[in-house]
Amino acid sequence: MPARIAGAPTRAPSAGGSRNFHLDTVRAIAAAVVVFDHTRGAFFRPYSAYKSAPHGLLINLVYTDHYFARAAVMLFFLLSGYLVGMSALRAEKKGRFTWPNYLLSRLSRLWVVLIPALLLTVVLDTIGIRYGIPNSIAMGEAVAQRSLPNFLGTLVFLQKIFVEPFGSNGATWSLAFEFWYYILFPLAALAVLQARRRWLHAILFVLICALCWGEILTRFPIWCAGVVVGVVADRWPIVSRPLRRITVAASLLMLAAAVLASAAHRMGALASDYAMMVPSFTLIWALISMPPAHAGVYAKTSIFFSEMSYTLYLTHQPLVAVLSALLLRDKLWPADVPHLIMLLCGPIALAFVFAYLMYLLFESRTDTVRNWARQKLHIGSAAGA
Repeated sequence: MPARIAGAPTRAPSAGGSRNFHLDTVRAIAAAVVVFDHTRGAFFRPYSAYKSAPHGLLINLVYTDHYFARAAVMLFFLLSGYLVGMSALRAEKKGRFTWPNYLLSRLSRLWVVLIPALLLTVVLDTIGIRYGIPNSIAMGEAVAQRSLPNFLGTLVFLQKIFVEPFGSNGATWSLAFEFWYYILFPLAALAVLQARRRWLHAILFVLICALCWGEILTRFPIWCAGVVVGVVADRWPIVSRPLRRITVAASLLMLAAAVLASAAHRMGALASDYAMMVPSFTLIWALISMPPAHAGVYAKTSIFFSEMSYTLYLTHQPLVAVLSALLLRDKLWPADVPHLIMLLCGPIALAFVFAYLMYLLFESRTDTVRNWARQKLHIGSAAGA
């Protein structure tokens, strides 16, 4: 999560209100890291195959991608908190926040991509199980988690609470985290800031905390840190250009150090996530503080990849799973330079192309679907999306 990956608004504003292409770049790179992790897992031999034999730096780097992918998800959580949480706060400050409009904005953003992605998972998993190796590494989750309760539970964001993510599309786990953060944060904010219905919001907040008790709730402060960084950047932007550059460089080094410490099993999962949160916070703070970039090649490239990042997140895993089951039939590749090039130019490139086509079909029409639903449900267009 999320950020486009986790259902955040399309634009990433800078401190000046314009689109922040730097945040677009972060989203695009983070999405690519997650795709590489899942594709490598479906096509390359497991790391345990190299433990008994000497191996070099390349193998260590390739298999550290899982921890970089975890860092990418933490970045998505903060970006989502910044984009969605700050939007809700600003709407409440103007007296324009309404639950119907807020929920319509969030659900339309999520479901326009999630519903086709789940149906796609049904089709691709069926092909992989029927014509590939059903018990292959890539199709293991498709076989174990291919059930109607998992499908419906994932559709209504109850994965990792009552059900497992549906089929081979394990990446949907973070959507449950995101959705319930979308609900928890406005409830907490309204309980504090709004006298009207304060106790109702507080009671609902406690009840949903009980529902999400465990892994989801323990990461909620990480998402909220994205709201905090937005407030901090509004009040105390990093105006010095050299200081911004130093902050970005230091944040990236700290993030890499946290990832490597996690990969070396020096920290538990929760401690690792919070260790990654700190440099993610300072990185986003510095990027928000940057003046708007010129709409050149860099900006267009950032927009292109970030716009489809949510679709990429929800469609790549079932695609690479079925490709692995059909093409490799469990004869996984070694982690060497030729096969790394094949991975990048083959299944990963195909995942991006496929995601872009799905983006054109579905995600690019989100505003159209939202406006249609707003008219049908007679919901106003107040802020708070």
